[in-house]
Amino acid sequence: MKLVTFGCSWIYGDELGDLSETYRNTHNLGFQIYKDYQFDDYINYGGNGASNERIVLQLLEYINSEDYSEDDLLIVGLTSLARDLHYINYHNYTFTIPHWHLMHLENHGSADDSDFIKWIELTGKYILNSRNESKRYMLNCLSIKSIIGNNPCVVFQSIDNVDTVISKDDSTKLDKRPWMDVPIQRYSSNSNEENRFMSTKFKDKLTYESVLYKDLKDNQFWLNMKMESWESFLDKIDQPSSSKNVYASGIRTHPSEYGIELWYSTIIKKYIDKIFGSLK
Repeated sequence: MKLVTFGCSWIYGDELGDLSETYRNTHNLGFQIYKDYQFDDYINYGGNGASNERIVLQLLEYINSEDYSEDDLLIVGLTSLARDLHYINYHNYTFTIPHWHLMHLENHGSADDSDFIKWIELTGKYILNSRNESKRYMLNCLSIKSIIGNNPCVVFQSIDNVDTVISKDDSTKLDKRPWMDVPIQRYSSNSNEENRFMSTKFKDKLTYESVLYKDLKDNQFWLNMKMESWESFLDKIDQPSSSKNVYASGIRTHPSEYGIELWYSTIIKKYIDKIFGSLK
């Protein structure tokens, strides 16, 4: 039985003091679990800047590798809902929109490409909003659940509190028009009637939960819709504000070594215990 982890920089172990590969992989969340239980190996697929789409690709890479076993414990740290993976035609590489409020384009290889900047500006104006974020998140979660299959797992939300996106008001100062929902067609042979109605189920948290929690095994835990994210957890630590910096990195999106230990011991470990019982 192996421990296999998937996610963004949070799972990768970014900003954990010493940035060396050895230090990072012996202090990140996966290693906290690995050292406490009996595993044959610990494999970490996490990578900086990963979107939830890239987490899907990480899982596909693992499932189709020689390492795969249905007995392995999978830990998935879902990332920001806003991150969006794209393939850029002109440059023939991938680009992930980090967040539509904070693009970090100054460090990107296409930062001086006028066409690329125009695309980013138009994307931000016309496409980036919480409804698209919610839609992609639902589809990514369903894909991840399907790929995980029967493996024991713990799936949690590392960055972004899901509630803040799903319940977000999409109206802007420039446009106060109400959203038009998605048209759905339905035909019934019993009544010989065809109906058309409007639906936006991806903005309904109960819709997520009814599908994500359906047919889960006793050793599969999806916590992303039930628990707070790292940043909201950090804000509620019963400590003076100044001491919270001990648990977080400089930009607070990543935990420090102490933060990882606190998150693991108070949030994640009880679910690992439920999966493994007395194996410790």
